[in-house]
Amino acid sequence: MIVGDLQEAVKFIEEEHEETIDDMKTLQAQNEITWELLWALFKPSSLVYHFHQYIQQPQLLLFRQMEQRQRQGGVWYWGITCDIVVDSGVRFGLAVESARIEIDKFEGARKISNLTIIPIHKTERESELRRDIAARGRLYASLSKATYWETRGPTLAEERTPEDKTKWYSFEVRSSKFVSVSMADHNRLLVVL
Repeated sequence: MIVGDLQEAVKFIEEEHEETIDDMKTLQAQNEITWELLWALFKPSSLVYHFHQYIQQPQLLLFRQMEQRQRQGGVWYWGITCDIVVDSGVRFGLAVESARIEIDKFEGARKISNLTIIPIHKTERESELRRDIAARGRLYASLSKATYWETRGPTLAEERTPEDKTKWYSFEVRSSKFVSVSMADHNRLLVVL
């Protein structure tokens, strides 16, 4: 009985959305997508690639949802919600990515590789990205104790506005001094401050 009902549901979907399915097949064969069909490109709980503009590093995120939104100026965009692996020093797990990921409305078709966020299987270097990001993640996870690092490169800072919005700043740090703080101590300091 259930199998018959599911078969009927699939048949209905295929008939009802035949044009959309055909459009997706044609566009994906060209590695392209339209703004209107972006929703069909991303599957919930799938890995997506994103290049974080502030820290200048690739990220693998867990796609959760997207919704069409409109800015005050009238521009439509897709607001995308993803999870990211985080380590507070006390808890390790998934959290909602705080950086806003948006795709503004565009006309016609666009190459999938030119989007702000891309399903990992649609990238040209999936295995390389998985390997490199996993290695960086293992290094990050190993920083449970206080460690000493000399760093240089993009730094990310965030500031909460009175309207409870987040402003992001990216800047280059060059330092001749060293500080050693574990992740757990860092988060405890944030609570005190």
